[in-house]
Amino acid sequence: MQLARLDPQSRIIYGVHKFLRGFHPSADGSAVGIEFEDHLRDRLSEQISFDLISSRHDLGLGQGLSTRSGLVHELDLITRQGSNLFIFELKHYAESQLNKEMVLVFNQKVIDYYLENYKTLSTLKVHRIFVTRSRQLTRIFVSFVLYGVFCW
Repeated sequence: MQLARLDPQSRIIYGVHKFLRGFHPSADGSAVGIEFEDHLRDRLSEQISFDLISSRHDLGLGQGLSTRSGLVHELDLITRQGSNLFIFELKHYAESQLNKEMVLVFNQKVIDYYLENYKTLSTLKVHRIFVTRSRQLTRIFVSFVLYGVFCW
């Protein structure tokens, strides 16, 4: 497949899909989550040329931004390509550990940044993407759809 012919959203979805199919953690315990985040960041940056890609533990939406609430939020991965801003929440959890509150918290973090930085962010198409290895998301899928969060 030629990624260059796809629109930015499709390139991201394809890259995440390929990553999830090939990811096999070498770490154990909590280190798996960090490995999951690092490997997806590396894989996407190898496949796609971004204008911006955040570092690990970024606290400013990849751009040194503050929030409306004044709270500091960590978002797992932020990339920008042209007018598309992709914000990722990455969870390498078992099915029983995933819940709708995770979607709500992720959504609220993005809204908190958006409200404070409306002039900057309103010019971008903001895509929220929740990535997990879990295959059984049926119970919380409705929450994803209601809040406009793409789940993969």
